[in-house]
Amino acid sequence: YFIVISNSRLLFIVLGAISFGIALLSKEIFLLFIPVMIYAVWLYTTKFQRKFTLLAFSYTVVALGSTFILLAILKGELLPTGWLPWDHTQHLSLFDTFLSQAQRTQSEGSLSGSWSAWTSADMLLMAFSIVTVVFNLIVGWWNRKQLLIALLAISFWVLLVRGGVVLSFYIIPLIPLVAINAAMAINTVMGWLSKLVRFELVRALLILGIVGAIVPYDLLNSQIIFTQH
Repeated sequence: YFIVISNSRLLFIVLGAISFGIALLSKEIFLLFIPVMIYAVWLYTTKFQRKFTLLAFSYTVVALGSTFILLAILKGELLPTGWLPWDHTQHLSLFDTFLSQAQRTQSEGSLSGSWSAWTSADMLLMAFSIVTVVFNLIVGWWNRKQLLIALLAISFWVLLVRGGVVLSFYIIPLIPLVAINAAMAINTVMGWLSKLVRFELVRALLILGIVGAIVPYDLLNSQIIFTQH
């Protein structure tokens, strides 16, 4: 949000970097979004300021996001026990934890199983998670802002299809990204239709009609899930 409204202003770029750095501290998987965030900074800054803002953004993210590594070093919990000649006391290890998580297999939870659970609960959401993202990815070659939001969702899909463990709740962070992609895709299609009939009010009415059709579906779905639990 800060980057989108920045209009090349350094304060907003730095605020965006701080927000993203906090996201990294809250969950390390946000590392997947770094390329897309850098693209966002490139997209929303002028050519004159682009190099400086990219440098400021990258430095702020690295400085803030790497503080948990610094904390591990200060506590002597970066490397596993025995990796250093003087380290013989059992302790937690940041490196060992990441390594063990990376080696987890789909026997603990697979993408196919999680996909099946979510499609049985909300088929519309899962359909949108693919269809609208692909739509925005294609249209994004002409509208870079749609390419940006498509790449945000694709970045998270990389985590899900990587081949490791995927539990059902791993898909939850995908929901806001799907919502943004769906809103943009629907708005784009309605814009095309309104141009055909040359009446902007039709666009608003069509969007309201889609929302009106989706809301009862979601309410019914929520009731079904609540009853099952």
